[in-house]
Amino acid sequence: MARLNVPEGDGHEIERVWQLNPKLGQAVLGLRYSVYHDSVLPLRIREGLRYIVADCNQCPICLAARDVDGSGAGLGMDFYRLVLEDRGNAAFDERERLAFEYTHRFCHDHFSIDDELMARMRAVFSDTEMFDLCVLAARHLGFGRLTQVLQLDFACAVHVSPSSLAGPARDP
Repeated sequence: MARLNVPEGDGHEIERVWQLNPKLGQAVLGLRYSVYHDSVLPLRIREGLRYIVADCNQCPICLAARDVDGSGAGLGMDFYRLVLEDRGNAAFDERERLAFEYTHRFCHDHFSIDDELMARMRAVFSDTEMFDLCVLAARHLGFGRLTQVLQLDFACAVHVSPSSLAGPARDP
């Protein structure tokens, strides 16, 4: 049960809560849509980042979710296990290892993101990709915590195609 009086209607509470402030809600849903559809980062990086944040937030739904973008890419259980247990594994390329290191630090010790890490990342990521990494990590961490604080996490619809969740936010 949510910690707010969520407007009545169809859909999950996590979808209806944004009706409390529709302008802000549209912006939030637009960001959610863009995170899944407009990022320039490859799926493996986006999904590994999402999963590291899910582990940090201890979100049971996000930890259980697979193929959240609907691509059918079939990232296996080994991918998810290694993302949490051995981010430096040779199964990941240099960009993936750096993105996962960055995300882990972002979640657990953001002050440890130093010039040395940023220099290593800038050697293999464009400025646009670096910006995407920052936005995706911030969005997943912040809104994951928001849903848990408001006790909306058990109504989270991450397993539903993000386009069906945020499509209307694209309308002017």
